[in-house]
Amino acid sequence: MRVGIDLDNTIACYDGLIHAAAVEQSLVPADVAPTKSAVRDYLRAAGREPLWTELQGYIYGPGMDRVQPFPGVVDFIAAAGAKGAEVMIVSHRSRRPYLGPPHDLHASARGWLARHLGAILAVDRQVHLAETK
Repeated sequence: MRVGIDLDNTIACYDGLIHAAAVEQSLVPADVAPTKSAVRDYLRAAGREPLWTELQGYIYGPGMDRVQPFPGVVDFIAAAGAKGAEVMIVSHRSRRPYLGPPHDLHASARGWLARHLGAILAVDRQVHLAETK
């Protein structure tokens, strides 16, 4: 049996980091709700959508060093593998951000997966990063 799991917002939890980074970069006030949608909606309503796009490049690039897995997901992947399932991690992400510094978003994802799941997952074989939907 093969089990496919999406990386972003299923394995990797970004909510706290998105808010923290947006506040650190003075993009939103601290009282904006600490969720992805609240930060995005605030920037869009302020006519600052390009800053939202650039923030995403940071989050999915070097900011991934600050992201944690959702509780229980590492245990689930380990248990599925132990029961004989081939776990595949999938993600739709461009190789480079659309705006901002040209971070390698694929390298960031693979590095993050190796750090958090490398003991139970063959990142080079079980991770598929697609640049198109």
